[in-house]
Amino acid sequence: MPPELSPYAARDLQLQSHNVRGLNLPEKRSRLLRDLRAARVSVAFLQETHFRAGSSPTLGDVNYPMGFFSNFSHSKARGVAILISKEVPFVVDTTLTDEGGRYLFVRGSIFDTVYTFVSIYLPNKKQHSCLLRILRTLESFQQGTTIIAGDFNVALEPQVDSSVGRSATPAHVLRSIRRTLHDHRLVDVWRASHPTDRDYSYFSQVHATYTRIDYFFMHYHNLHLTSSADMAPTTWSDHAPINLAVQSPLFVPRERHWRLNVSLLEDPLIRDELHDTLERFFTENSVTDTPIPTLWEAHKAVIRGFFICKSTTRKKLQVEERRTLVDSIRSLELEHIATNDTTVYQRLIRARQALDKLINASLRFQALRSRSFFALNENKPGRFLARILRDRRFKSYIPKIRTTEGTLVTDPKDISGEFLKFFSDLYNLENTEPSTPVLASIDSYLTRTVLQPLSSLDRETLNATITGEEIVEALKTTKPGKSPGPDGLPIEYYKTNAKDLLPTMAKLFDALQEGTLPHPHSLMATISLIPKPGKDHVNCSNYRPISLLNCDMKLLARVLANRLKRFLPQLIDPDQVGFIPGREARDATIRVINAITYTKHKERSLLLLSTDAEKAFDRVLWPFLFQTLKHYGIGENFLNWIRALYSTPSARVKVNGAFTAAFQIRNGTRQGCPLSPLLFALSLEPLLSSIRQNASITGVQGHSTMHKVSAYADDLMFLLPDPVKSMPAVIGELQEYGSLSGYKINVAKSEVLTIAPQKNWKRMLQGQYAFRWCPSSLTYLGIRLSSDYSKLFNLNFTPLFDTFKQDVAKWSPKFLSWMGRISVIKMNFLPRLLYLFHTIPIFIPLSFHKKIRTLFSSFIWPQTRPRLRYETLCKSKLNGGLALPDTCLYYYAAHLTRVLDWMTSSPEQKWLDLEEAHAGRPVGSLPWLSWAAIKRTAKVSSPAGSTLVVWHKIRIKYSLSTYPSPLLPLTDNPDFPVTILRTLSSRITDAPILRAHHMLKDSVFVNLETPDQPALTFAENFNLHQIRSFLRRLPGNASLTRPLTIFETLCNKTFPLAHSVSHLYSLLREINNDSPAFMSRWERTLDISLTDEDWTKILTLTHSGSQTTKLQESSYKLLTFWYRTPALLATFNVTVSPTCWRCSTEIGTYIHIWWECAILKPFWTKVRDLIQSTTDESLDFTPQVFLLLHLPFSTKSMKKSLLLRILLVARSMIPLYWKSPSAPPLRTLIDRLEALRSNEELALSPARAAQHFTTVWLHWSTFCSSTQLQGVLGGGDGQRAALDAGDA
Repeated sequence: MPPELSPYAARDLQLQSHNVRGLNLPEKRSRLLRDLRAARVSVAFLQETHFRAGSSPTLGDVNYPMGFFSNFSHSKARGVAILISKEVPFVVDTTLTDEGGRYLFVRGSIFDTVYTFVSIYLPNKKQHSCLLRILRTLESFQQGTTIIAGDFNVALEPQVDSSVGRSATPAHVLRSIRRTLHDHRLVDVWRASHPTDRDYSYFSQVHATYTRIDYFFMHYHNLHLTSSADMAPTTWSDHAPINLAVQSPLFVPRERHWRLNVSLLEDPLIRDELHDTLERFFTENSVTDTPIPTLWEAHKAVIRGFFICKSTTRKKLQVEERRTLVDSIRSLELEHIATNDTTVYQRLIRARQALDKLINASLRFQALRSRSFFALNENKPGRFLARILRDRRFKSYIPKIRTTEGTLVTDPKDISGEFLKFFSDLYNLENTEPSTPVLASIDSYLTRTVLQPLSSLDRETLNATITGEEIVEALKTTKPGKSPGPDGLPIEYYKTNAKDLLPTMAKLFDALQEGTLPHPHSLMATISLIPKPGKDHVNCSNYRPISLLNCDMKLLARVLANRLKRFLPQLIDPDQVGFIPGREARDATIRVINAITYTKHKERSLLLLSTDAEKAFDRVLWPFLFQTLKHYGIGENFLNWIRALYSTPSARVKVNGAFTAAFQIRNGTRQGCPLSPLLFALSLEPLLSSIRQNASITGVQGHSTMHKVSAYADDLMFLLPDPVKSMPAVIGELQEYGSLSGYKINVAKSEVLTIAPQKNWKRMLQGQYAFRWCPSSLTYLGIRLSSDYSKLFNLNFTPLFDTFKQDVAKWSPKFLSWMGRISVIKMNFLPRLLYLFHTIPIFIPLSFHKKIRTLFSSFIWPQTRPRLRYETLCKSKLNGGLALPDTCLYYYAAHLTRVLDWMTSSPEQKWLDLEEAHAGRPVGSLPWLSWAAIKRTAKVSSPAGSTLVVWHKIRIKYSLSTYPSPLLPLTDNPDFPVTILRTLSSRITDAPILRAHHMLKDSVFVNLETPDQPALTFAENFNLHQIRSFLRRLPGNASLTRPLTIFETLCNKTFPLAHSVSHLYSLLREINNDSPAFMSRWERTLDISLTDEDWTKILTLTHSGSQTTKLQESSYKLLTFWYRTPALLATFNVTVSPTCWRCSTEIGTYIHIWWECAILKPFWTKVRDLIQSTTDESLDFTPQVFLLLHLPFSTKSMKKSLLLRILLVARSMIPLYWKSPSAPPLRTLIDRLEALRSNEELALSPARAAQHFTTVWLHWSTFCSSTQLQGVLGGGDGQRAALDAGDA
């Protein structure tokens, strides 16, 4: 048999040297990067970048994220650079630059091979002395394989390297250069590969001479590594690029994975043809006897062929013309070299101009698309902003891996084989069907542990036929932009063609419900490997496998998940909080913290055992999983759907870009499947149930429940007050469950923390169990837990603040706009802080929030003083702010959420039971008692105590409640130590706690002696009089009859509040509803009075009048008096004149600079005339209209109007000419409006863009194409603008 072909092929290092003759123009940088990407260049050596040290533009993109530069400090001249592709796993060792911008050294390694890359640009005189100095410096720097590239500005062998056979360079210079190269054992690689060829890299039009002055040099002993060397055509620079291929340790996968280019779905013609293709395929094949799964899989094959055809055609059209021109340029160059014919050179120039025109048109369009995307997404939280903050990523290579025998292998085929073996073994823990005794053991175990199966009604709901509405809902909730499975069809394909695909997809799901198995290709998956941070990446186990499933099967899984998750809260005990609707990670962390504080309060011992499960999701055995589902009452139809997903799944592991052989999967729930975490939670619940039933395991006794274990998915935390007795039982439970389900604990990674341990049992347990015994704290769900409650702040919040400082230092220099920085705080900093507020309910000193505020201010206003008050920025946008997070209010909101939890007392939150035990009374009564009654509880170091301290600190300040409150409890009230008869309280209310407002109605006591009720007994009547007497004697009892505050109303509800923290944060923020100072300042400046409705409209148009973030930012800055006028600057500095920069006669106040200046007035007049000409609207010529957008139109109509866009753009131009003596020209206004139109339309699909154009821009386009524009602009400039606008 022939040897098995490796999935990898050797790959050369593709090098290119190019004198680029200046890269300060964005178009040239874009073209360079585009050419490098097209040529698949690995390392680019550049000369004459013309970047100035300290003020150079950015050169690099996602394909070339690593760049090194050596720039000249005195001017935009010289400069060299080296760019490295993301495809090259280059690890930098060190670099060396030259102040004169003549050379750049970069040393590093690719895998274990060391390289030294050198880019050189020699002067046009005394090249020999400069080269000698550079190479002497290189001697002590270079290691490994040295590759030198650059423009030497000299033909080394004039007889063959010059078209005229001679050189103006002095002979002694040439001899010195050749001697220096020989002494350093350096070889001209191109000449070594082409010893007799005559080809040139530079043409001097002045001397009409071709020369070869661009070179690659390598040492003699490395010359055998070269594969090829060639010279590319000269196109946009005056030098030709030199290409060199060098053998390297790199490799490339032989097989390429096809993936749909979603941009094809945006083409209306392709969409129409795709619709016809789908309709024709399903119509022609619906009458055959082909099984539905086969028909569905066949449709995907047809569609792949369709898209491959369209993609190839598009690419051919894009590339063919360019390739023809490049070939023509090269042939004309060779002809001109041979003939030196002037007519040939003219043809060569025309060919280069044609190529420039072709490529520049494409670059301009891409630049427009990029400008549009940037304009609309610059400041907004989302992927674009996250990409700016994220460190540039490089392609992840796995250079070596440790085998099961312990040796390291570096061959890519061996690395791939090790991963194949590892995952094949992991997903095939049992290769045979379980025996009858094993099944009987599983059944016996589940019969004992599964206590709450589904009801028959719920089972019918779960087993109903899948409807089209459910599929559509699954499509809507699936996020786009995700990697598809092996079939290459992403979710965008299904979203775009839902109408054509839904009928057949519904039939497919119906067939699977009846027991038909899907096609094996449908269940194929690609396993992508994600390195676990902080782990040794030479071990296969330290990579997290993510299964990329086909989107059609993923949709089925999402439909099933949407159904199943509705019933999980009733099937799974609140011990498990992971992936269960209505439960959060904070329920687990607060429960553990309460167990610690309660145990210490009772002066008892406690052991916390945090177990680490080994590949928990991947090790679930299917016989146990399906038996579990049956015992929970999951019906046969639903089981058939799950069996379909787990019938014949297979996978291939993607290792370094190549795929291993396929292998069958026989256990595990796939990470990446929407249904997987729900099935895992169901499969783990029998273990948790068995632990709860085990009498040998003792937990922390709460008010009514014993707390033994808390779980978030596979993260288990055991609470063991008596570990000597309980630990063997816990280990026994884990072993019994693991033998049936495949669950396995990694003992070495499991952690133990002891609280007030007894010396004898700690020493004994340490000898018996090889867990990691933590001396002071352990990590659970991302937070550090300690036996000392007072240390939680320093263990968690202090490190987070240090991380924030590092992030601010790293992100402050980035190109982020002012509003963009606020968005970064919302998107990145706030979620991390909120997680700690949620999961660690402690008292946080005000100084911490002040430090956070100072840090955020330094990020928003880097290297300058704030121009707006922090409190103003924290207001909501409709109240004059920018919704900057106020961390203190979020902290208060997190504690108020706990008060709401106390009031609802949901059984889903088991931590409430511990807090009730610690407080000694129902927690729902604590907030409404007097401070004297709860002072002792509040002073105790516990979550309940911290919340009570915060509550009494803010309840009056933010008008949340008063004492006494209508919610004052009458039961369990220390100030009213009377037992209330249950027969009496049941007459008044069904609520578990009798409160004051239950006794009062319309400011009088409720009447219980009604004809439809039996008469009160003596005891009940006496009890009633006790209650009334207490309420009458209560100081401040008048507040008992007041209406409930907003917060009290929320507390009085019997169901949890969705998005409670956000809701309560908004409530707290709106308490201080004072108008920002800029509102009253505008009213004084303009001598007008504006209502709240007027300001709301003005603020709405300010923030939502345009999607372009720059216009939003400039509008808000204008509104808030951001800009510093001469009059304001003069108050800071006596040397500054307060007069206007333009007219130099009047005081430069804010209104003068923006409106009243005599030089500026004509600009606003032209804006008014432009509005009238394009919209037929005659606006009042007042500053409140033009500056404040106080317009007599509805907000809805204004958002779709051209009028608003003209005003927004016109206002944004004033700051552009802020210190200019002239007003903004109307020509610039026209250009910027055209740019705005382009940005808005390019961001939309063609169909929506056409509708948007008709609604907003039609009259503008008509106006720009007419002679009216001449009248508005005046003279020739207007005519030229009209023509340009028409072309646009």
